[in-house]
Amino acid sequence: MIELAIRDITTGLMEPLTYFDVVRSDTEEDGLGIKIEGLKQDVNAEGFELVKNLNVLVYDGDEYIIHDYNKWTDGDSVKCDAEADHRVYVDLDDVFIYEKKTGTFTMAQLLTQALSGTGYTFAIDSTGLPANVTVENFGWAHSKDLVKDIASKFGAEWRPSGKQLIFAKQIGTNRDEILRYTYNMNDPRININSSEFKTYIKGYGKQNEDGSYVVTADYTSPLAAIYGKKEATPLEDERFTVQANLVDELKRTLNDSLPISLTFTAVELEEMGLKNIKRGDTVWCVIQPLGIDVRIRAVSKEDYSDPTKTPTFTFGRIERSATSIVAGYNETSAIISSVVDTTTGKVKSTAVDTSGITIPITQTTGQIDESRLSFSVPSYTLASALSDGLMSKEDFQKLSRLVVDANGNASVDLTAINNTISAMQQQITDLTNRVQALENTP
Repeated sequence: MIELAIRDITTGLMEPLTYFDVVRSDTEEDGLGIKIEGLKQDVNAEGFELVKNLNVLVYDGDEYIIHDYNKWTDGDSVKCDAEADHRVYVDLDDVFIYEKKTGTFTMAQLLTQALSGTGYTFAIDSTGLPANVTVENFGWAHSKDLVKDIASKFGAEWRPSGKQLIFAKQIGTNRDEILRYTYNMNDPRININSSEFKTYIKGYGKQNEDGSYVVTADYTSPLAAIYGKKEATPLEDERFTVQANLVDELKRTLNDSLPISLTFTAVELEEMGLKNIKRGDTVWCVIQPLGIDVRIRAVSKEDYSDPTKTPTFTFGRIERSATSIVAGYNETSAIISSVVDTTTGKVKSTAVDTSGITIPITQTTGQIDESRLSFSVPSYTLASALSDGLMSKEDFQKLSRLVVDANGNASVDLTAINNTISAMQQQITDLTNRVQALENTP
């Protein structure tokens, strides 16, 4: 069992907090935090009295600052509970950055500014991240808000590690464990919500004294070509005086993705070895009846000081972005256009692979254009059993198909050509039906 202690911020005195339950949570929105609840007893009386705002809880090697607590009576007993945020969020929220910067900067340059005076350093895994971004009037905010803003602008995630902040495209580990329906998962559900879906947005930058704007811009999502123009609430932001920067902000602001929410109850996690999974880690999720076979991330985790309770995880939603939707749409369109001539509506001759189609002329019937028919009749000399060997079986079969009349004219038996031509026509019909099915697919 992980031990819990508390330190008085004024005296530095530290006391153990026995007979307290701890719930630790790690979420995308709020980061790391803990909640505690306990009963006052003789063995924890001194520590119990230290549970108050701004005092420090020490749990599993990390420090958490109490920001909310309650005490109440329960018969003859006294109980209390408290909520505390990880120290890093409190420390960063206690430092204000007055300096403003405008221009193009690397992540390291912006983080150096944002963390100035906080006592924290940073490390960056730049894989998959842009080399720099352009900002206007960056600063004039608390370090905590600036760090969040930097992560958003670079499309990065971050996590504290002691006095260092770790930044990367994606925090977490790809694990090999599988969550599978009917095996270790119950009640899976899929929900697709398009209520907030938009494809167009306007933006207004700094405003002049006469009410006009220094810069305005708009942005249309590629999905407007598919779903039509759906206008979002305009963006107004005094920080922007350059149109290109405002357009970049509009792209980040517009909600042009279709979130696919996947919820389920995972069971037997400890037996699977998932007890030590962290927020950001991914596992395989297989739900065959719903056609789901993807990696899915743990977006939040809640664990407990009670060793008999296994952690609770929330696994994140899958989003179909504008890029992926348009890519799928274009792929389907490309398939159709490669097969169908859009000007005539007919299947292109180039779309039919004739390399594998053979017409055995000895099994054909019907009429053929003599002007287009040509063949050669092989001439043979007497074979020598010693020098040439006997005529091959194949050559003999070819020769036997020719009929020569009394005048020396050769003819060919064309008794089954309709069968092969019909087969070719059926192949083309089948292909046409497949193309029409693709066109009608939503």
